[in-house]
Amino acid sequence: MEKGPESSLKTHFKPSEWRKLRANNQQRKENMAQDWKKAAKDKADQVLSLIPQEWRISDIPSAEQQRDVTGAYIQQFLDKKEIEITETDAVGVVEKTTSGQWSAVEVAKAFCHRAAIAHQLVNCLHEIFFDQAIAEAEKADKYFKENNKPIGVLHGLPVSLKDQFHVKG
Repeated sequence: MEKGPESSLKTHFKPSEWRKLRANNQQRKENMAQDWKKAAKDKADQVLSLIPQEWRISDIPSAEQQRDVTGAYIQQFLDKKEIEITETDAVGVVEKTTSGQWSAVEVAKAFCHRAAIAHQLVNCLHEIFFDQAIAEAEKADKYFKENNKPIGVLHGLPVSLKDQFHVKG
């Protein structure tokens, strides 16, 4: 006698019914696979749609074509100021934004631009909040202009959160 979860089912179904049941089950699995692929593509398209057109890369190389997308490779998509900003450590960014040398908006835009490029190359972003980041930077710049002082010790420093945190959208 057969062992396993299917053996008890076979005793209650005629062979023709069993074949039909297996075919239906296979079709259901194929539909689930298609649903998953569609959901994944829809999500990827939705995230990509949040990247401004001027930050889009028209010819994205495969991983085999371009193994290293850091350094000089990613820098080709940025201007000199964006490279300077995004390659400055957090302490340096805060020194520049709290002294008024850099605006919070230019810092936020530089980091958003670099993140957009990185995402297109390696699919690293789950959600994109570029508009909200720039809006918060505008508030920080407005406060700085009106009060001639930073909002706080991290004034103008962009922050990226891992997707395990709930954020207000």
